[in-house]
Amino acid sequence: MKTQQLVRIMIASALVSTVQLAAAKPPGISFSGGDGSSQATAIIVKAPDEMSGVHAEHAYLRQHYPGSTEGAQAVLHSKGRDYDTVEITTADGKTKTIWFDITSYFGK
Repeated sequence: MKTQQLVRIMIASALVSTVQLAAAKPPGISFSGGDGSSQATAIIVKAPDEMSGVHAEHAYLRQHYPGSTEGAQAVLHSKGRDYDTVEITTADGKTKTIWFDITSYFGK
């Protein structure tokens, strides 16, 4: 095998590994609950701290709404729980508000 071919294979392999790592869920992160279309069906995000929790929210949106753009965001407190709402515009132009229950990591 020629050196150039070997280098190309090594670069391609490294890129694939990087993409897989970027898509992987960080340790201590989990999602449960509903589809996030309302407070009652909020996506429950379990995270050890705010930084990883916020990162998890953005990763969730990228994975479940590819090509969407984020708009307004708000933090709300209701019935002893903390919520983050994120308005998105989907790839096909629809506007949605996604609810995340952030109680597990808010303020940590």
